[in-house]
Amino acid sequence: MPKKEGLHAETVATMWPTYKCNADGTYTLDVQAQFSQKHSTVDPANTGPDLLAHEQIHFDIAQKHAIALKKKLDEIFKAKCKCKMSAKDIDEFNSAVKAAETAEYTALAAEQK
Repeated sequence: MPKKEGLHAETVATMWPTYKCNADGTYTLDVQAQFSQKHSTVDPANTGPDLLAHEQIHFDIAQKHAIALKKKLDEIFKAKCKCKMSAKDIDEFNSAVKAAETAEYTALAAEQK
């Protein structure tokens, strides 16, 4: 049963970024939308195609933001992931990644409401 009164279902979908900036300036990067079966709920007495379609939208929104975050991170990695990064370079890189992640998670949360 959904935790919030009056809801027939709650879908928890978020983004899962994985990345690594290597010492030689190469990098790996991926961002995926993920559905949490453990944290999502449905009232079995109120299921149907319309409810499923509505809940699918929540995952689609997460997917849209995962794609946007991957694009932002790719731009950051292309510009800042380089060989022999100084401590300052690393701090700037980490700050840029954190800012991009925070902005996209905030946008996702706002759109999920």
